[in-house]
Amino acid sequence: GTLEPILITPVSLPVLVVGSMLWDLLWATVEIGIYIVLGMWLFGVELESINWLSTIVLFVLSVLSLSSVGVLAAGGMLLCREADPVNWLLGGMMKLLGGVFFPVALLPEVCQKIAHAFPLTFALEGLRQAVLMGRPLTALTDICIALLGFCIFLWPLALAVLYACFGRMRTQGSLNFR
Repeated sequence: GTLEPILITPVSLPVLVVGSMLWDLLWATVEIGIYIVLGMWLFGVELESINWLSTIVLFVLSVLSLSSVGVLAAGGMLLCREADPVNWLLGGMMKLLGGVFFPVALLPEVCQKIAHAFPLTFALEGLRQAVLMGRPLTALTDICIALLGFCIFLWPLALAVLYACFGRMRTQGSLNFR
């Protein structure tokens, strides 16, 4: 019920999208910091081998590529008029195949190929190597290029889909959610 009042404000759609993501991004960053401090303090996690440059570069590329997927999902939410089916399908597939629950290498070969269609697969692999193994950026070039490729491909696609869905909803006069 809050989408219509927000959309009639004189704010452009890209500003609205980016602005709505900033708080979640800031809060997630704070949470990660808390988890790291608690892990070091309570469980004795040692991060001496972390490569900070690789971690920061991969973090930024991961956030950029994965947030484009979120914008793409927002376009789907405008069409479906509900968040659950889009988030469930897209998020579930990425988590299941992207290496969140178990290594991608354990998946059947067909699923491994599908997993490489998601930026989460590269983001997790790169961050694991940078944080846990201390790999330098030069050793993670392929992963960085893949994440950059996702950014270059997905952001224009996501914004085009969002604009198209928004335009369709606006012309139909159906911007209200159930």
